[in-house]
Amino acid sequence: MWFLRVRPGQLCGLIFLTSVSNGEPLALINDGVLQHMRVGADGGIGVRSMSRDDAAVVGILGAGGMARSHMDSFMLVRKIKKLQVYSPTKENREAFGREMAAKYNMEVKICDRPEDVYKGAHIVAALTDSTVPAWDGLTTALSLAATYGQCKKYLESWWIWIAADVIYIPLYVYKHLLLTSGLYFVLLLLCVVGL
Repeated sequence: MWFLRVRPGQLCGLIFLTSVSNGEPLALINDGVLQHMRVGADGGIGVRSMSRDDAAVVGILGAGGMARSHMDSFMLVRKIKKLQVYSPTKENREAFGREMAAKYNMEVKICDRPEDVYKGAHIVAALTDSTVPAWDGLTTALSLAATYGQCKKYLESWWIWIAADVIYIPLYVYKHLLLTSGLYFVLLLLCVVGL
């Protein structure tokens, strides 16, 4: 719907805070800052719990607000010495790199390709919007429906898997994930043979 379209970075959520004792409304808060703090803190907890203690190189896909809040959290739980960053917009990744280099006095590598972020990284964080959110969401919904159908032993779930795979294949080609696309092509063939 045209009236729901919002430019990236322009959407604002609201937090409705109520009392746990009686449900009384206490506040209506813009979640812009709190959301970044909450999600960044979750990332920091994940890094503290799941990365090696000597992890020192972070690779980040994305250069927006979430990338900033995650770097803040990562710096609190690990001694990060190098950041490798990629964003589709060259100006954004360069500005983010300069900002992090100045803020944390660290080495920053600006990557021209997303796959370069992973090389030598001890911690990797994908902090960007999907390039094709509607199709990603559709394939997820189809996969969940097909899995449910298989659990219930519905034969029709194979047709759902086929529909999902038909979408997955060009989606992964578009994202330059050719091996993954090939895997889904093989899965598509298995679904057709399985009918």
